[in-house]
Amino acid sequence: MTTITFISSAAIKGQAPTLHYQPPAAAGDETFILTETELREIVQQTVAACYDISEELGTVADFWAVALLHRTPHKPAPVNIAATLNCSLAEVEALTLQVRDVARDVHEEETGLPAPW
Repeated sequence: MTTITFISSAAIKGQAPTLHYQPPAAAGDETFILTETELREIVQQTVAACYDISEELGTVADFWAVALLHRTPHKPAPVNIAATLNCSLAEVEALTLQVRDVARDVHEEETGLPAPW
């Protein structure tokens, strides 16, 4: 099985992609921002945690991470994920929701703040 790395093509070329992550509010209604480095760390930890759970979940997390860290963040195409995993779109949807849950747990554990999603 081919593993898709979470490192964006811009990072490979030595360019720093612009990432913006600003949830509307944190605890106490204070706006907060994760730095690009903090966001990358949370993404890496999320992908690793997903691979610890299963190869399929890790693969979906890789798709999610590449899309998030891309120069223009976007949603990965479920049909591409389904083709890679040779599974149904319903399975992709369930796995994607599970990745989101893992990401929430990682975010809250690492930042001490509630995840905004």
